[in-house]
Amino acid sequence: MPPSPFTFYGLRFLIAAAITLAILLRVLFLSSDPYPHLDWSSGLLTDESFYAHNARNLALFGRARTDEFNNMLLSPVVHGLQWVVFSVFGTGYVQARLIAGIATLAALGIFFAAMRRGFGIRVAGAATLFLGLDHTALLYSRMALLDSFAVFPCVAAFYCFVRGAQVETNHRVAWFSACGILLMTAVTNRSLCLYLLPVPAIALRYCPGRTRALVAVYVAAALAAFVYVAAWYGPNRVEIGRMATYYRQHQLQPESVKHAGQNIYHALLGDRRGIASYLFRHTPLVFTLAILGLVGTGILARRPSTDELATNRSSDPATRYLAAWLILGGLLVSVISYSPSRYYVALYPALCGLAGVTFWRIPHLARSIRELTLGRRVVFAVLYWFISYHFVQVLIHRGEVVGRPLAAALLHGIPSVVAAGALIGFGRVRDSEDPRMPGRFVPFWIGAWAVINAVWLAHWFGTLRWSQVEMGDWLNRNLPTGSVALGDVAAGLGLGHRFLAVNVIPGLCNGNRPVEGFAGAPRYIVILDGPWKERYWQERYPALVRAEKRIHAARVLKWNVGVYEVDSQSP
Repeated sequence: MPPSPFTFYGLRFLIAAAITLAILLRVLFLSSDPYPHLDWSSGLLTDESFYAHNARNLALFGRARTDEFNNMLLSPVVHGLQWVVFSVFGTGYVQARLIAGIATLAALGIFFAAMRRGFGIRVAGAATLFLGLDHTALLYSRMALLDSFAVFPCVAAFYCFVRGAQVETNHRVAWFSACGILLMTAVTNRSLCLYLLPVPAIALRYCPGRTRALVAVYVAAALAAFVYVAAWYGPNRVEIGRMATYYRQHQLQPESVKHAGQNIYHALLGDRRGIASYLFRHTPLVFTLAILGLVGTGILARRPSTDELATNRSSDPATRYLAAWLILGGLLVSVISYSPSRYYVALYPALCGLAGVTFWRIPHLARSIRELTLGRRVVFAVLYWFISYHFVQVLIHRGEVVGRPLAAALLHGIPSVVAAGALIGFGRVRDSEDPRMPGRFVPFWIGAWAVINAVWLAHWFGTLRWSQVEMGDWLNRNLPTGSVALGDVAAGLGLGHRFLAVNVIPGLCNGNRPVEGFAGAPRYIVILDGPWKERYWQERYPALVRAEKRIHAARVLKWNVGVYEVDSQSP
C-alpha cells in the first residue's frame, strides 16, 4: 500500500524542520557565551581565542607574531581560514565561530551522503539527525575550537573511504587517495586525530583488493605529510617541537603505567570527568545505541545475516570504519591525563553513525543474541551492567544524594542484578521475522532522545549570557590605546578586545619576565581570580596582583576574572 499523502508531507515537514533547526541553532546568538555545562575545563573560556591568536594579530597589528605564543604552528589551515575571515570582516567571536559553524554544517551534508551510500536512507537520516541536533555536538559546533574544525576533514575522509569501498574501477584508487590526504589534513591541524590513521587498515581487513586500497591511502597520506613537513614543519620544527613537548609532558602523557590505568578506570567508571559518564549524562540514548553497535560489530561481524543492511556490500567496511574510529579515539582520550570534553568532538560522527546503524538493527541484534554462545551472551550481560551502572550514577552520583556506603551498594548491586537478569533472559528472546518490527522502535527511541535533548537545549537557551563579550567591551572602554593585556585569560578573551594580548603559560610561552618585556606601554594583568587565582602571578609578581591593584572584577562564564593595573597611572 502506498504511503498516504499525510505521511509523505508530514515526513517532508519533519525533515525540513530538522534541517532548519540544525542551521538556526548554529547561528543564533553566536556571540553568547559557550554553554558552561559542556565542560569542566577553563578551556571553554580561553581556547577559542588561543586558536585564533595569530590570525587576530595579523588583522589587528599587521604581524602574526607578537609574543612567544604561536598556535598557528599547530594548525596552519585553521589559521589561514581565520586570517582570511578576519581580514575581510574584522575580529570577534561571531566571525571565528561562523567558520566552525559553516564547516560543521558542510560536514553534516557529507556525513549524510556517506551514511546513505554505506547504509541506506533510513540509517543516514537517523545518524545525521543525532549529529546535527544532539546538543553536545551542536553546541560545540558553535565554538571556534580546533576539535570543531577537525570534524570536516574527518567526515570527508570517511565519505571518500565509503566511495572507494563501493567502486571497482580506477576511481577506487582516487577515492582512497583522497581519504589518505584528508586524514593527514586532520592530523596536521589537530594532532589528537592521530588515532585515525590506522582506521582504514582495520576497516578493510576482510575486503578484496585490500592491499591496493591501503597503498593508495597511505602513499597519499605520506605525500601529504611530506608537503606539510617541507612547507611548514621544517621551517618551524624547533618551535613546534617545543610546544608539542610541553603539551605531551604537562597535559597528555601519564606519569606511569599505574597512572594510565587510573585514567582508564576514571574514563570508563568515573563520575564527573570521564568520557563514559559525560556521554551518558548528556546523550544517554545515542551513547547506548553506539555501545550496542560496537559490541554487535565485534561479536556478530562475521556471522551471515539476512538483515537488509548487510545486503549492501559496503556496509561491512563502513561499519568497521566507524567502530575503529570510535574505539581508537575513545582509548586515546581515556589514557591521556588531560581529557576535557571538547576532545570528544571529533568522535561524534562515529558515535552518531554507529547509533544510527544500531537504531535500525535492534531486532536483528535481539535475534542474534538468542543464537550466541554462552560466552558471547556474557559479553552482552557485561554491557548491560555498564549501562545500568552509569544510569544509577547519573541519579545518585557517589554519595551526593545518599550516603557513600549506600551509594556504593546501589552502584554495584543494581547493575549486577540487571546483568544477571539479562543473561537469563537472553535465551528467551522471541524470534520474529515481522518486517514491521524495526518501525515499532522508532517512536520510542526518537521520542526519548528528543525529550532528553530538548531539556538540555532548553537549559542552554534559558541560561544564555554574554559575559565574554561584556568583559571585552569593558576592556575596550577602560584601557588606553596601545595597552598590553598580560595573562592567559587576557589572551583567552582576545576575540573580545582590541589590545595586544600576551598569553603567559610557564614552560610554554612568555613565562620569563613578561611584565618587564612590555615596558613602555600601559600594562594590565587579566587572570583567573578568587579561588582560582593563578600561582605563577602570586609567586612572581605578588605586588602586582594585590587586591588594591585590581581595577575590575567580573564573573566570566563560571570563573572569576580580575583585571590588575601594572603601571601607576590611571587608565
